[in-house]
Amino acid sequence: MTESTNLIYTPQEKIPLGEPVILPNGAHGLKVKWRKGKRDVTEIVTLDKLHELVAQGNIKASGQRSP
Repeated sequence: MTESTNLIYTPQEKIPLGEPVILPNGAHGLKVKWRKGKRDVTEIVTLDKLHELVAQGNIKASGQRSP
């Protein structure tokens, strides 16, 4: 039997983003999984780090309005 996960999806196209987690220090994070060669790798990214990565990235206009 496989373990059920509570994935978070994008609002429109329902693209899976990852599994929400709470770290031992109480911070919120997102557990993401990726296939690397023949094996799966997972990483937990805190929401603070995710926000930092988005802010540092090469930001382009998405053509979507904020809610």
